[in-house]
Order: sequence, then C-alpha cells, then structure tokens
Amino acid sequence: MRIGDLARIVGTSTRAVRHYHRIGLLPEPARESNGYRTYTLDDVVLLLRVRRLVALGMSLDEIGDVLDEDERGRDLDELLAELDADLARQAEAIEERRHRLAEMRRAEPGRPVPNRVGAIADRLAEAYAGYAGTARVELAMMEVLTGVVPGAVEIYETALDDPEVVALSGDIAADFEALADAEPDDPRIVAVADRIVAAADRIHLAVSERSGPARIAVDDVAGWFEAADWMCEAQRRCGLLMVQRLAERRSA
Repeated sequence: MRIGDLARIVGTSTRAVRHYHRIGLLPEPARESNGYRTYTLDDVVLLLRVRRLVALGMSLDEIGDVLDEDERGRDLDELLAELDADLARQAEAIEERRHRLAEMRRAEPGRPVPNRVGAIADRLAEAYAGYAGTARVELAMMEVLTGVVPGAVEIYETALDDPEVVALSGDIAADFEALADAEPDDPRIVAVADRIVAAADRIHLAVSERSGPARIAVDDVAGWFEAADWMCEAQRRCGLLMVQRLAERRSA
C-alpha cells in the first residue's frame, strides 16, 4: 500500500506519517524502482500503536521510549479493539448530548427554539461525520451558545444552509483532528485556531448590539477546554487560543 492508503486506514494524515519517519517512530520503507514506497501490515500495526499513545496524551519523545520491540510487535486485533473502544466512548458522549437535546424538545414541544436546536444537532452530527472529536466539541459548544447567545440559533441555521461553510467546517475538523499527532508547541495549533476564528467571522458569529449581550463567561468556556481530558494537549491549546482570540475581537 502507498502512504496515502496507510494514512487513511489509520485515520491520520500523510504529513503526520512523514513526520514520524523523520523522528524515527516509523521506519521509512525504501523506494521501489518506480519511486514509490510500499507499506505493509507491520507499518499499519506500528502506526496504530503510535496513534493510540498520542491519544493517551504522551509526547512523541515519550512514545519513542515506550515503543520497544515488544510493543512494536503487539497484535493488530488488540490494537484495533482498543481503538474501537475509544471511538465507542466518543460516540457515546455525542449521543448523550443529542439525547439531552431531544429531551428538551419533548419537554416543551410547543416552543420553536428547542425543536430547532435539536435539528441543528442532527445536522452538525452529519456535517462532522468521521470527525468524532470535533463533533463532540461542536455539539457541546452549540448546546451552550444556543442557550445563552442571542441569535445563535439563526446563525447556526444560516451557516448549515451554506454548502461552502459546511465544506470549510469539514476541512477545519480534519485539521483539528490532525492535532492529535502534534506537540504542544506545534505551529499548526495557531494556524488551526486562526482558521476557526476566520470562519467565525465569515458566518457573523459575533452577536450584534441589537441582540443584546451574550450571557456567557469566557473563563467558563476556557475552563471547559482545560478540563476536556479526552483531548490531547495540542487540541486543548488550540481551543483555548480560539476562545481567547474570539473574546479579544468581541471586546475590540
């Protein structure tokens, strides 16, 4: 298989694979006569192990120390079972939030906003299909914002009706998920935060003065990211930077 096939199977980027080659976490196959490198099942197993340790919050230097010969030879089925369990936990968290939103809709069926919020949750889950971590963040933020930010429901609906915005959100989600491989000082953290802020500007996420002030504290949102231990440190730093920059724009 080629490097793109390897990256897709494991759920990472070719850039991350090449970075693992450069730092020695993943052996780099020799090029064949046609100039391409061919990866094997052993490479899949090792890369899955690296991704698993990254998700647990270990730095790449620490992972290099952990991956002795015994670890490198771990059974593929065991690794896949661990990854499947992680995905199941993430999916369960997302479903729990959607369940809470559904309860809101059933509790007061005559009110339009809860029904619309539930519909937004469904559309967000669809838009972020394949990006469980990003969907979890977005659903949590949406649940808060639609309750305390005047006009947030309309903003989400308008954004989800725009195919370009939905496509842009998917691109940003891919970048955010790729931070699972990043060190805390990786320049991609700032770049992804900047993309999120730019996207927020595009869909006019800032609340107009006519709508009244948002009833939400920036420290509360930042605290949520700091406590989100299911994210890696790079993703938490990206979220905190995004919150800080959005707050600075609103106060400017």
